[in-house]
Amino acid sequence: MKSKHDNINLKYWESRPETNWKRFKFKQPYKKGLERLKEKVLSKTNFDPTVLWQWGTMQSIAVIEILKTVEKKFGRDGQQAVFECLRKIGYNIGEQITEGTSIPEDISIAEWLSFYATIINRIAYASLESPQIEDENKVIFHIDWCPHQDHYSAFDCRVQRYFV
Repeated sequence: MKSKHDNINLKYWESRPETNWKRFKFKQPYKKGLERLKEKVLSKTNFDPTVLWQWGTMQSIAVIEILKTVEKKFGRDGQQAVFECLRKIGYNIGEQITEGTSIPEDISIAEWLSFYATIINRIAYASLESPQIEDENKVIFHIDWCPHQDHYSAFDCRVQRYFV
């Protein structure tokens, strides 16, 4: 039996136990900036990547504050306006991740959706998750760690739900 530490040299988003995981194709979102970060910043400077977490936390808290303020000032219409903006960005990242890919005929829809959710959870949301395919009609995952869980409430995670 494999241990969860057998793939210790892989990034956490690169590994799942299902055989078809290796055949699941996706694209990294925000490719241009990601390549620059890897090739020109992380490899050639002393930049500390943990500050990206701090910056991202500031950004997410700002979005939550915008949402709360707009909801308070404009009610349901304000909430809908923010929801539409977040959904537009969520759609865009989904398009980037799936651009030029297709679902292989011998991979079930349930399996493909579970794999796609893993990429959203582990890359777009930068969260650790435990996925499970229960059957052809039910796939689930548990978020084991969200990078902002210590800085806002569970209700504020609605921002991530609005992306999808």
